[in-house]
Amino acid sequence: MTVAAHPQAGVAALKAMAGRRQNPVQSSPEICEQLVLRYEMHEVADLLNPIVEVH
Repeated sequence: MTVAAHPQAGVAALKAMAGRRQNPVQSSPEICEQLVLRYEMHEVADLLNPIVEVH
């Protein structure tokens, strides 16, 4: 899994996505939640959520 090998890159990607979300505005944690709900990316969310919350 790429995110496991490069979690900071995953955080950067989430922040970039959040910066582009305008309608509706979404935060990085909200996007992470969507990854779980829509694509069942539980492992990615488990890895990134603690890091995203710190930054």
